[in-house]
Amino acid sequence: MELPLPAFPFKKPCLSISQNMSGQKTYTVHRVSYALRRMPRPFRLPDFFGTGSPFALRQITYLCTMPPPLRIELPSYAFEMILVQGGDFRMGTPEGRPDNYGYEHPDHNVSVKDFYLGRYPVTQALWRAVAQAAPEFGLEPDPSNFKGDERPVEQVSWDDIKEKFLPAIEKLTGRPFRLPTESEWEFAARGGPYHEEGYNYAGSDKLREVGWYEANSGNETQPVGLLYPNALGLYDMSGNVWEWCEDDWHGNYEGAPDDGSAWVDGPRGGYRVRRGGSCWYGPQGCRVACRFSYVPAYRIGYLGFRLVSPFQSG
Repeated sequence: MELPLPAFPFKKPCLSISQNMSGQKTYTVHRVSYALRRMPRPFRLPDFFGTGSPFALRQITYLCTMPPPLRIELPSYAFEMILVQGGDFRMGTPEGRPDNYGYEHPDHNVSVKDFYLGRYPVTQALWRAVAQAAPEFGLEPDPSNFKGDERPVEQVSWDDIKEKFLPAIEKLTGRPFRLPTESEWEFAARGGPYHEEGYNYAGSDKLREVGWYEANSGNETQPVGLLYPNALGLYDMSGNVWEWCEDDWHGNYEGAPDDGSAWVDGPRGGYRVRRGGSCWYGPQGCRVACRFSYVPAYRIGYLGFRLVSPFQSG
């Protein structure tokens, strides 16, 4: 059996399955190391690569069968979104775990549907491309404090995104976009269907491998995609910039929805959720379970966002 990976531009990986006379199956992965290491932004080879563990096999199979990224074309820029296949997971932090905040309790089961999520936080180049192509929405083309086309955009408020950027990019592409719900964000950061590994950060227990934070960032944002991604190929979900979510802020998870939807009050509350930590924060603030808030009009040099687009089957 061969499982082609159309997104890889080099030799295609495949998985062969053989069976001996006793019925024992042997799984052999061919050419995966070659292909992964030669991608434009390489996937990290897991520590358990080649061990034959069920988790390793599932992740390798996912890499070999995952659909190509969704490519979104603008007049002067293009970007990619990753399909996050839905599933069930345990959101939050169990009571008694070290280095957590009370905001993360109680941990609870959530079911998330399929959705597309930006491979990277929205960059300054993407923000500028939208602002220049749709000037009628009044977006400031260059709001960020730390300049660089491939650095995350920051100094943008939740209100800026909802009232200006999202309508503008929808008009330009003809496709719906939104902010992630808090549960979607955590599910994706944990690795989506491959969250069993239980990493503290998005793709590793070693923050330095996957995130820019106070110890390695020089207290400024860095270009996206320079460190390792998580199991889904998502970059910079721990550190670099905090990311706005759709949800209103609540001080704990009592009464939180369990279907992956945004937790929105009526009328809307005075604060919105932010996730992921930033270049100015320590390891505790960059964990996949960590959550804080800001008022929706707030702008600061370590707060950005990531795009979601609904999955449309067929």
